[in-house]
Amino acid sequence: MLNLVRKPSGSARHLQTSARAAALIQKQKQHYDHVQPRAVIGGADVKKGRERQSERDVVRKTVKHVKRNELGVQLLSRELHSQIFRDLSFPAPSKAFVRIAQDHLEMHGLDPKQGSVLPDISFTLPPLLGSNIDEHFHRIGSQSAQPWLNIAKDFASNELPPKPDHWDIQSGWTKYHFLADGSSYSEHVEFPQHEGSAEEVLTFDVETMPTYHPYAIMACAASKNAWYSWISPWLLGESVEQQHLIPLGDTLSPRVVVGHNVCYDRARILEEYSLHGTQSRFLDTMALHVAVKGISSHQRPAWMKHRKSKETQKVRRAEAVEAVMELMRDAEFKHDQEDDENKREEIRRLRADLEESLPQLEAADTDAVEADLSSKRWEDLTSANSLADVAKLHCNIDMDKEIRNDFMKLTPEEITDNIHDYLNYCAQDVFVTHAVFSKVLSAFLDRCPSPVSFAGILAMGSSFLTVNESWESYLADADRVYKELDGKVKRRLVELAEQAKGKMGDESWKDDPWLSQLDWTPKVAAKSRGVMPAEQLDSTAACPSTVPDSSSRRKKSPPKAPKTKVFWPKWYWDLAKPKKDMPPGTLDVTVRNRIAPILLRLSWQGWPLFYSREHGWTFRVPGDAEFPTRFSQLDFYDPTDDALQNMRLKGGFVFYKLPHKDGEKANVGSPLGKTFMKYAQDGTLTSPGDEAKDALDMNAQCSYWISARDRILNQMVVWQRGPLDLQFNPPESSGEPRKWGIILPQVITMGTVTRRAIERTWLTASNAKKNRVGSELKAMVRAPKGYAIVGADVDSEELWISSCMGDAQFGLHGATALGWMTLEGTKAAGTDLHSKTASILGISRDQAKVFNYSRIYGAGMRHAVLLLLQSNAGMLPDQAQRLAENLYASTKGKNTHRTDLFGRKFWFGGTESFVFNKLEEIALSDQPRTPALGCGITAALSKELLPAKFGSDYMTSRINWVVQSSGVDYLHLLIVAMDHLARQYGIKARYLISVHDELRYLVAEEDRYRAALALQIANLWTRSLFAFKLGMDDLPQGVAFFSAVDIDKVLRKEVDMPCVTPSHPDPIPPGESLGIAGILDKTNSGSLWKDGRPMIADSPPSKASDQHNEGYEPPSCLIHRAESAAWLRAQATSEFPEIKHLAQQTSGQVIDTKIRGTYSASEGKKRGRPAKHASMEVGDWEAMQEVLKSGSLR
Repeated sequence: MLNLVRKPSGSARHLQTSARAAALIQKQKQHYDHVQPRAVIGGADVKKGRERQSERDVVRKTVKHVKRNELGVQLLSRELHSQIFRDLSFPAPSKAFVRIAQDHLEMHGLDPKQGSVLPDISFTLPPLLGSNIDEHFHRIGSQSAQPWLNIAKDFASNELPPKPDHWDIQSGWTKYHFLADGSSYSEHVEFPQHEGSAEEVLTFDVETMPTYHPYAIMACAASKNAWYSWISPWLLGESVEQQHLIPLGDTLSPRVVVGHNVCYDRARILEEYSLHGTQSRFLDTMALHVAVKGISSHQRPAWMKHRKSKETQKVRRAEAVEAVMELMRDAEFKHDQEDDENKREEIRRLRADLEESLPQLEAADTDAVEADLSSKRWEDLTSANSLADVAKLHCNIDMDKEIRNDFMKLTPEEITDNIHDYLNYCAQDVFVTHAVFSKVLSAFLDRCPSPVSFAGILAMGSSFLTVNESWESYLADADRVYKELDGKVKRRLVELAEQAKGKMGDESWKDDPWLSQLDWTPKVAAKSRGVMPAEQLDSTAACPSTVPDSSSRRKKSPPKAPKTKVFWPKWYWDLAKPKKDMPPGTLDVTVRNRIAPILLRLSWQGWPLFYSREHGWTFRVPGDAEFPTRFSQLDFYDPTDDALQNMRLKGGFVFYKLPHKDGEKANVGSPLGKTFMKYAQDGTLTSPGDEAKDALDMNAQCSYWISARDRILNQMVVWQRGPLDLQFNPPESSGEPRKWGIILPQVITMGTVTRRAIERTWLTASNAKKNRVGSELKAMVRAPKGYAIVGADVDSEELWISSCMGDAQFGLHGATALGWMTLEGTKAAGTDLHSKTASILGISRDQAKVFNYSRIYGAGMRHAVLLLLQSNAGMLPDQAQRLAENLYASTKGKNTHRTDLFGRKFWFGGTESFVFNKLEEIALSDQPRTPALGCGITAALSKELLPAKFGSDYMTSRINWVVQSSGVDYLHLLIVAMDHLARQYGIKARYLISVHDELRYLVAEEDRYRAALALQIANLWTRSLFAFKLGMDDLPQGVAFFSAVDIDKVLRKEVDMPCVTPSHPDPIPPGESLGIAGILDKTNSGSLWKDGRPMIADSPPSKASDQHNEGYEPPSCLIHRAESAAWLRAQATSEFPEIKHLAQQTSGQVIDTKIRGTYSASEGKKRGRPAKHASMEVGDWEAMQEVLKSGSLR
């Protein structure tokens, strides 16, 4: 049930006239333009350093008749509200609920009277296709999902025909027909087709030889009608051209292609390299598996241990069977050799006993498999993501993947010699993929029942990127600059190595704390290291001018002088080890060598660095030195560290680890990593000269290129050339790019258990930074002539979703401190979440974001302590612990750690207590589902599959799932809304790519403003759906629209980012950035029609949309509303006795007054009384202020 109450008929929504709307919008636009300048392509009025803040940061003027709720949060204009929420409303929160919210805000220093004043935006929206926003999304989701959803369902329910027994070896496609009488035949076809039309669904797999080129050498496909094979002309020697793409035929007819990691196969399909796109959609069995039975990163170690244990047990059972078989063979042999009949009888009895035990041992293996299939342990109901692992889990199919390695190491001729075997291997992958698909599709549709979820992954599976010749320049320039910077540091390291080698003769290295760590054992330097024998070096000396007389007596030759040997210290000898493509004697020394910190004579706070095999990089301090530190003294037990242990025991030195971001148990592998750059800048990490800073700076500048270089260089770009027409318009002038190509990103549409998409290059790319080589990667994606890249970033997406879940307990936006700070807090007033955290910890606002988001995702106090210690090398653990405890007491609050109060453990007294209680309520429910689209959690994190004693285990992963999976819902809703609006109003927009909270489309130039308006409407609808499903019948104006929609010619985070880097010194001209008022101005007061005619006011859904309403069930939207005011008051108070009193009032029972433990660093577990030296009370602000005043955080 919807739990809705119909409004009185007198409150029917008012339909404004288009003339009044235009006048009002123009007035709002003038006010909006005054406070938020817009960037213009090629113009000079780009707002420098623009930070995406809502207009609430700058608009404070009083506007009459602005609609607000009881907490000062400005809501949608009456016109917009009446179109989205229609004539229905939820029961209003009681006065008690409102009063508790007001007290809660006041307790945390938030004043509802300080709410922002925003333009009261009004315009006519496209009509909803349903009685409410939820039904609307169900309908448009079904429209976007069909007909591909029905095609996929039908295919999953059908079996494939038998695999061919023989393969025809010919280039291109071959179709294998199977007739009803069991006979078969094959024929050559241009593409997979049935009865003259392209197949509408295929399971598809390709094989490649990556050491030669990235294109397919063979492929197999299967439909419900036939099998197909494809062989590259290059493999058969018919063509020297490597670039052979696989045709699938008709681009206009809907088609489903199923594969495992299908993005890899898609990149080898001819038709996908098209600017205009196709009607093919791709379903990935790996992504579907991850969504239903995937495993979180926190669970992987436990799962690996469990799998290893099972494999060990299986091996032992096999060994036991083999041992019995061996005994039986031995008994049989002895029986034949024995003459004594009594002994023969005894051997026969023994053999009979062994035979009787054998079936039991063999049955044990079968029983183990059956037990796995019926197991209720989460470890047995999940797997890794390879096809072999997934097939074993879902279908109990064992696969042999050894043959795959042949494609990596054999030659084309060797592959061709056994091509039948390799086609069988490829066909088996197709067969198994279809078997997996038949299982995981239905499981996914059960777990994610909304058609929006299915439609969302269809769109995301068709991403593409357009590039021109600047891509090739980018690759060359980034590599050149990297090699120049790297070469400069290498040359300096070589100089330092030569200088150090020179100390071998006088043995001064013995007194050097750095050089004495090296191995100075003399080693003979020979020809392999560039040292030539003396006689070869003298071969160019002048010949004698006189020739001896042939008749003179031959004199005895003098004895040969002994050969002069050249000795090097072993460490130098190792550096000169022969390397391929390097002249003999070349020193191979880089900042990534372990010797580099020693040559650079690095010191930590003035003390020399030493490398330990056991502890990684350490620093040495004299035992009598005054050195207050948070680090623990080290002992050395590894034999290779005996020298360090001797210094500790006999030399009176103390050793400490260098700090690691993951805590004291982790070892630092290199003090020249980018995380140590800040320590070099503040003087913590030093060297005698500037070499260390240069090396660290080079490492920082090149860190991105070093890590991403191979992935970027291996991007598969298909260029428009010759007969390969990608539908780019030819250049009309000499100044236009002459070369255009397409990259198909290898996006796994659901790559994590939260259903987030993953991709190793584009989805992990950093934004362009002036000191990062190659970081301009994304800006190399360019819009072709006649097109623009239109997109937006969702403002504080997951933070708003989380806060909205907390507000849902009241049924009122901004009712919780986190909710109000998210909606109304400002950086200028210091009332937004990041500013509050920054003030508590004494750190920058940007640094505070890391603490806030990690906490919202479920990270505990220990993580906050590590972040504090990492940010300040001089901070002591006790200080970090106290600050983290105060941060968590202020934000997350304290925990009751008992279930006899309101039936559960819960957080209280913090700004985020309401949020975390709601997140944990969802995460710990029997069937956790996201509020917006009702998507269920993966089986591995389901409560029913975790042992009872681990009921709250993996809580971080489960809370993270609630937040991030809701963020994925948000993205899918946006995509589906955009798809609907583009189709409905003829907007030429194609999905380009999305990076978590960023969404980008390639749009025809003439449609760019209509696409921008469609994005704003899509965001308004999406936010409204979240509010609706959480039991709130209105939406805050501050989050209704994107703060800006970007219209650009390149792909970048902000339109005014120049994208200047060491490898790209030339700034890119700015694009255009428009807020909602600017977009309304550009679209004739909000018209989505191409001719700009006015939008028609709300109308009932058409009959055509009824076919897309199948399976829709009205939701129960008030399930997130608190059951009582006492429960809300208990979460809001900071006093435990009050909680006890409220619980007693509610239950009528006497309750123990003791609070059982406080929040601890061990992820919220109960702990005992704190040690005396850390007796500071949680929430002791005066003590925290003393720490801040000491300057230790600065």
